[in-house]
Amino acid sequence: FAFIALNANAANSITMLPPGVLANKPIISEATFSKIARKNDLESISFNRHDLQKLDEKFNQVVATLAKEHVFEQIKSISAMYGVSPEAVAGCIIGEHVFNVHLADKFQGYFISGYSRWLDKHNSVRDKYLALMKEPDIASVLADKTLSDYDRWDTIFNTFNVRYRGRKDYPNQIFILSFFNPYGAGLTYGLGQLSPVRVLLTNDLAVKYGHLPKIEYSDTESLYMATLDVTTNIHYVAASVLASINVYKAHANFDISKNIGVIATLYNLGDEKKRAVTLNTLNKDKLEQNKPIVYPVENFYGWFINKKEPDIKKLFSNPA
Repeated sequence: FAFIALNANAANSITMLPPGVLANKPIISEATFSKIARKNDLESISFNRHDLQKLDEKFNQVVATLAKEHVFEQIKSISAMYGVSPEAVAGCIIGEHVFNVHLADKFQGYFISGYSRWLDKHNSVRDKYLALMKEPDIASVLADKTLSDYDRWDTIFNTFNVRYRGRKDYPNQIFILSFFNPYGAGLTYGLGQLSPVRVLLTNDLAVKYGHLPKIEYSDTESLYMATLDVTTNIHYVAASVLASINVYKAHANFDISKNIGVIATLYNLGDEKKRAVTLNTLNKDKLEQNKPIVYPVENFYGWFINKKEPDIKKLFSNPA
């Protein structure tokens, strides 16, 4: 996540991030570019004119498929429930299908058809997952009613990585790879390319704003279904957008709600709390040195979404 330097008034004031493209060109590593170049037949790490034409064509194909399945109507109504812009939610979903996966025409049936196979494969690691939840320090976090789901599971993930990863017969991989990667080939699934981990992080937001059911950590069937079902998947994309906005206000003193590209960047990269805390620490040092603070900008994924913002806005210009 790159940054640009700008001025700010105070260390604890909330600074509004403006809408629109913030980086002059896509911010992308050689390794990441090599992956998306193979998928999208791209030529230049700076996205030359031919590359942008290819990405625009894919954008149009994705939008056409989503429109045919009436997804944008769902996004508009669901986004309103969470108080986030439909453009931000749509940008996260569209970006996944432009850069990372190929959208199936009949995605509802496609996603649900994999449910039983996915669950069967998860059952092989379910016992270890449930055993971890009974470890005293993990169980105490689960029982703490003062914590939000975001803080609860963020703490559990970090605790696992520090204290249990590779020990006591637990896998020597990060939490999501250890317990929520049943296919062994991908970490995110469904329309918005969510992971069950993201559902755990934002379930209380989905309950509060979307009136979805509470999912118990042990109910992995409901957890996977919430990840795969198209409608609930959109709810959790909206909840993730809201979580990122809240985290950046609380931990980085930035309001990112108006910049759909930065929101899409965080959706693409994850670890938004860690990124927000890192940015806040950096800016505290800048202010102590009487230097301009730095603002977050988009990676390649968010940069493209910001470039396409006028087209995304048109998707919601008429009443649903």
